[in-house]
Amino acid sequence: MIVFHRAKPEDTERIRLAAHREGASPVVSTHYIDKDGEIVGALSIGAITQVFAWIGHGLKVRESLQIQAFIEGTVAKRIQETGMPPVYSVLVDKPSRLIKLMPKVGYVPFGDVSLFIKPL
Repeated sequence: MIVFHRAKPEDTERIRLAAHREGASPVVSTHYIDKDGEIVGALSIGAITQVFAWIGHGLKVRESLQIQAFIEGTVAKRIQETGMPPVYSVLVDKPSRLIKLMPKVGYVPFGDVSLFIKPL
């Protein structure tokens, strides 16, 4: 039987180590899943700001940097108002030319992941 626990700061390292054994990298875990005393999963439910971006091909690099500054200013204000962790994620379509630019302006690739959206 599995049991869900709200993650506390002192759980972070245990969650990270359990995930690492399976090649996973949880981000800002809000909950973890316990099965027979072993951490078998973690969830991050609404813990960080998520940015979906579509940036047209006709924009210059300078304009893309203006967009980045706008995103960061908007997210920083939200983080300040809500107390959320000072991190956010950006989803970029794989064919985007921004994929190569992102690491150069401070973004860290999270790996080869897929995003799914489910209406409720």
